[in-house]
Amino acid sequence: MHRAWWVAFVTLLALVSAAAFRSSTGVLFIPIETEFGWDRRVTSAAVSINLVLYGLTAPFAAAIMERWGVRRTVAPPSPSSGSRAPSPPR
Repeated sequence: MHRAWWVAFVTLLALVSAAAFRSSTGVLFIPIETEFGWDRRVTSAAVSINLVLYGLTAPFAAAIMERWGVRRTVAPPSPSSGSRAPSPPR
């Protein structure tokens, strides 16, 4: 199999995973509320702020990627975004 197909497969997997993560809020709404002790209003506000900020920064991220390229834009913050992922409970 040509190497480009592996790159395409990994890219597809990353995009599907990111979309699933962004849309998992609806499924995890009640567990998030019980974990943090928030009511529905606070949880909805947190999710709304997250989505608004995501939407506001997207055009600027696209412009930076267009100017300097995807690799030079995405590679530097990638290690730090992985370190912010929650760890499983012990």
